[in-house]
Amino acid sequence: MNDKRLRMHLSIYRGKHRDFFDGKDILMDDYLLKAIDKEIRLRDDYYIDNVLCFFKSLWRLAIREYNKLDDEGKNITAWKKKILREIDEYIFNHISKKIALKEIAGYVNLSPSYLSTFFKNNKGINLFQYIHVLKIEHAKELLTVDKKSIKEIAYLLGYSDPFYFTRVFKKLEGIGPSQYRERVISY
Repeated sequence: MNDKRLRMHLSIYRGKHRDFFDGKDILMDDYLLKAIDKEIRLRDDYYIDNVLCFFKSLWRLAIREYNKLDDEGKNITAWKKKILREIDEYIFNHISKKIALKEIAGYVNLSPSYLSTFFKNNKGINLFQYIHVLKIEHAKELLTVDKKSIKEIAYLLGYSDPFYFTRVFKKLEGIGPSQYRERVISY
């Protein structure tokens, strides 16, 4: 697969009518495409679990696109929506790397200090807390479908220190990644 886009056909129900947003292209990150391709080729013992995880990721992409289209109820200007969408896009496309404020600021053409304040005021959360939340959500998916070690998963998500990754995971989830994996696998 050379193209990293997935065409989605979304519709929004509003009262008695439905609005169609037909043919919306969304970007898919390299990890998801490679994982789906690998799973289809290998079909190992965890095939069904892995496929369900990938569909969950695709569903999350669709919801993210839906939220981009349906911001009508929010009191945010078009410019603010555009900047927030670009920030989400940058984070999503660089989830496997260490993300620096300066890089995001350059991507959205804002100064780092203004970007930090802007994000906090519009999302209600610190930008790096938000990034950690997204990375830990991705880690939870990896923990359930991959047989990789915690250390490998930490590196895959841009954490250079696996112990720091474990601390962040535990702070957000209440349990460490190993306990999370055991709990999910036991169900």
